[in-house]
Amino acid sequence: MAVLAEHGDAQGLTEGGRLVPELEAAARARLAGGACAAHSRLASLPEHRLLEVDRAPGGRVLVWLRHYAPSRALFSRRLRERYGFKLRSQQLLALVAQGLKNREIAEQLGLREATVKTYLHEVYETLGVKSRTQAIAELRRTVPLEAL
Repeated sequence: MAVLAEHGDAQGLTEGGRLVPELEAAARARLAGGACAAHSRLASLPEHRLLEVDRAPGGRVLVWLRHYAPSRALFSRRLRERYGFKLRSQQLLALVAQGLKNREIAEQLGLREATVKTYLHEVYETLGVKSRTQAIAELRRTVPLEAL
């Protein structure tokens, strides 16, 4: 499949203006309704997931991929294992670690600012800290923050 346009970092996804063979095969299988499951992992592209493939007018094929950062997965796993944090707390902590304010976190997660404050107090209690700065220091001590 020829690549007509790219959005974002496509390094390693194309060769000579075409999709790499494994990605092309997965896209063709998805178009044919084959065994290529949603969010498919690709052995030669471990940091990407094939999300969707569709045929556009004119016969062009649209391929959607998501870049998957392994260190984010490690961050989430460590938070879950060490502190028992569920997904929402993990998302909240990732945004706190990125330096977002409560209002910005609320917008990102589709929550009210008061709800973010409530979650933060629960997270602080679990971490054994009293402030955002202490929470980030505790996270730096126990989980990888470099990918956030």
